[in-house]
Amino acid sequence: MKHAKLLLAVLLLLLTSGCAGEPLSGRAVVNTLYLDWNTTGWRAVLVYVTSSASADAGQAKPEALVLSGQGATVADALQDAQSASPLTAFYGQNELLLLGPGAQGKAMYEACAYLSNDSAGRPNMAVFGVQTLAEDWQPASGEDRYALLRQLEQAAGESLYTQRLYRLAGAEAGILPCLEVDCRAGTAVPGDTRLFLGGQCAAVWDREATALAALIEGQVRSVSLEASTGRGPVRYTLELTLLGWEPSLDTLTLNACLSGYLKNLTDSGGLIHTGKQELADEIAAQLEETARRITRQTFGQGQDLLRMGFWLRSRDAAACAELERAGRWYDPDRIEWEVRLRAL
Repeated sequence: MKHAKLLLAVLLLLLTSGCAGEPLSGRAVVNTLYLDWNTTGWRAVLVYVTSSASADAGQAKPEALVLSGQGATVADALQDAQSASPLTAFYGQNELLLLGPGAQGKAMYEACAYLSNDSAGRPNMAVFGVQTLAEDWQPASGEDRYALLRQLEQAAGESLYTQRLYRLAGAEAGILPCLEVDCRAGTAVPGDTRLFLGGQCAAVWDREATALAALIEGQVRSVSLEASTGRGPVRYTLELTLLGWEPSLDTLTLNACLSGYLKNLTDSGGLIHTGKQELADEIAAQLEETARRITRQTFGQGQDLLRMGFWLRSRDAAACAELERAGRWYDPDRIEWEVRLRAL
């Protein structure tokens, strides 16, 4: 009983005061953080949720408000945004970082490095690129922005590939999935995925390449895609995927075999009932070539972004280190791909 009373007292204290001693009414609980950069410095937008004033508390509607700021550094821009309101910004529930067009590439490493050591960032928060500008957040009403916030969360959840803050902090390369956002229309959907090497966008990946990257990292097990085949465009679902890694220690190569099942094969005429396995073999060959391409674009460029080299290092770290010292480690031919698909 004594412990129960103590626990109740602690819960009441948290509810009335907040975890840091700040009353909840004095906080702006940030749901989304937006950053952008140009030659004049950084722009920051903090999106937080509140309830609109109403005579009947039961009729109060959630609204998303914004705090905007700018400065020479990320820290300055965040401080300027926070100073625009008497509320204290609270980032404990912030799980989404959006990088504007100028904050992608070299600038994103700086932003993520800062946030990884600041209360405004959370190591596991999802990072997406957008073409939205800082001023685009202003015209909408609070209710419209709240609806957009829900759309952003849904689009982030539907993205095939998810990037995390800690993986971009201090990096020299990175994979950045993008969202297509229209603040005025209140819409947000998953976009393409961009590969950055240094400060430059080295490749733009379509849905198929993005899906393969997510499959390689184990982020997804099922995905719906479309392929151009000998019988025209075909849509399919790739399910129950299994990626096996078999290191060959005599040559230090990695045999990567992706296997799975194809379901719901359809074309312009609807469900396909004949020649399904032949289609599966054709699609498998296309996926193999895409896997080789993204291997050349990442591992072949000296960046093991999809962690393929991990499997070789785990078997013979000394030999891999020797190859790296000799400048022969990042060879895309070191990863040999095979895709096996069975049509259902």
